[in-house]
Amino acid sequence: MYDKAKEVKSTMEATVPDLIKRAAQHRELEEYQKAQECLDKIIRDDPENYLAWYEKSKLPIVQEDTVTVKGRVISLPQYQTLPLAEKSDYLQSCGFEIPEIQEIEERLKVPNLVANERIKYLKMAIRYAPEDVKNTYSVELNGLVTAKTVRSRRYKRAAIIIGLIALPVSVLVALVLLVFSGATFFQNILNIIITVITPYALSVVGMTLYAKAKNNDGATVLGFICNLLALIICNVSIVGAVILSIIK
Repeated sequence: MYDKAKEVKSTMEATVPDLIKRAAQHRELEEYQKAQECLDKIIRDDPENYLAWYEKSKLPIVQEDTVTVKGRVISLPQYQTLPLAEKSDYLQSCGFEIPEIQEIEERLKVPNLVANERIKYLKMAIRYAPEDVKNTYSVELNGLVTAKTVRSRRYKRAAIIIGLIALPVSVLVALVLLVFSGATFFQNILNIIITVITPYALSVVGMTLYAKAKNNDGATVLGFICNLLALIICNVSIVGAVILSIIK
């Protein structure tokens, strides 16, 4: 009696090398979804096939339907199809607090996810690869991790430099506004626009770079403190100058 299931299984086992080759061809043609389907067929049948895991690590796309951030599961397809105004609500429904939303949205940007997935799949390939192949894969893994670390350090350095510039400038601006607080209302408004906005904009940029560094596993405590203090001083300066102008 004809057994279709056995034939399919037999065909699957016989065509694993062909599927690997076909996946590589799809990747070269930028047909990433088709390449992923070929590799997933292999892994479903043979979860320890290191060549399939290695090929998956080369795909420059997000291959998971769900991602886990801070222990909470996010449906990536659902998140990406939502209008911008509803994305924050969706993340809150997943259990994230409002102060976390900006950081989570930064982490969900595709380049971050692709980098993390490539590292994850390459680690799987190394786990199952024979000893003579592990060394080669390990060198590649170290390269990916190093590239990620370099990006983190670059953002970290930039956040610290901008913070160290923005903080003294904002303090100086606050002192200048205090000295010239006897000016007219319109003069004070002009002073605020000309002087305070610069360190304020710098500190906002610094906070953005801090978020990027943090998302690349970079601890940027000094950059965070400097830029946060600059923001606070700028806000206090603006509010104080406006109040003094109104009072006088």
